[in-house]
Amino acid sequence: MSAANELKQEIAEKFYDQLKERRSVLDYGFNEKETPLPVIGGWPIGSSGYAFKDFNALQLMTVALDRGFTSAVFMKSEQIKKNGYYIAKGEAKATKIESTYKQEDGELKSVMSVCFNGDQIKNLPRSEHTRVWQGRADSRNAFLEDLIAKSGATVSFDTNNAPYYERYTDTLYMRPQSEYASKHPKGVSGYYEDMMFLLADWATHPSRYQGVQPGEQGSEQDSQYRLGRQLALLQMASRLGMTYEPDDSGWAKNYVESRPNWQELERAGRAAEAIIKNIGVPEVQQEPVRSKVWKQEASEAFRPTVKPAEQDQAQPQTDPVQKFVDEKIQVVHVADKPSKEVGKSVKSAAGKRINGVRKKEQTLTM
Repeated sequence: MSAANELKQEIAEKFYDQLKERRSVLDYGFNEKETPLPVIGGWPIGSSGYAFKDFNALQLMTVALDRGFTSAVFMKSEQIKKNGYYIAKGEAKATKIESTYKQEDGELKSVMSVCFNGDQIKNLPRSEHTRVWQGRADSRNAFLEDLIAKSGATVSFDTNNAPYYERYTDTLYMRPQSEYASKHPKGVSGYYEDMMFLLADWATHPSRYQGVQPGEQGSEQDSQYRLGRQLALLQMASRLGMTYEPDDSGWAKNYVESRPNWQELERAGRAAEAIIKNIGVPEVQQEPVRSKVWKQEASEAFRPTVKPAEQDQAQPQTDPVQKFVDEKIQVVHVADKPSKEVGKSVKSAAGKRINGVRKKEQTLTM
């Protein structure tokens, strides 16, 4: 077994342990007025603000719970350094993940990478969580109404037996929204919560979905189906700012007892992505990590002024390199004072500039 697969199986075992102890990410319910996934700060995101997907997302959420992280951000070492931050003292333990990238020949290659949670990065500011509807509609409910209409789902209103999804006729049965407003303890929010739950089932109809179908309750097939659906509902709640409720039907028992290969969890992650795509919930980019680095750009303003020879002779003789350093070079640093090595580098660079050596850009690190 490769190192990447060994890591994935190790994460799968941790996830099964959490399911057994009822402390996995799928066991924590939250309402729409709380921060999504409050125990870990949100759906895992990178420094760009884009969310991790599939198995990587489940892996990072599992690790976050296992180690008590409260930040949603995970960054690689080079990203931390590039943005001007550093690992806090005593936080040397990184989290390993598999990164996949496309080579020049078009082939995909997987490599093992290490990353750190935002809790481990000194003075990393908390980013503001963005909902997918912000900037697209006046309110979340208005956005949801448009989302439901664009999905193409057939909705029939039933005041007695709703809400439920009938797979045979591919129809969602709901009570009228007015009834929720007057009788449901959550009001209109309860209406949208039930509607999105039914849409998650609707999205898995064989006509639009190639994944595992629901099975007899308690069967391994049904457990596999429910795992993918719950991951989808969890991510939808995070994107939309909605309530998430755990599935207490006992589906997790099969995973606790059989502890299948990590590939089953990866399939569930992909199923969740397919469900969300079929419903039409768009991705959302959270606020990117704010960089502390200021890049010094080379410009004409920093070029030394060349004086006529006669004027130079009339002026007191000074070291042109030192004068350039004192007057023209700006040094940006995060240490209390620059080291001797940096000072030498500055003077060397100034000498080359004065002697006519052309450089596009020079970056000094302290």
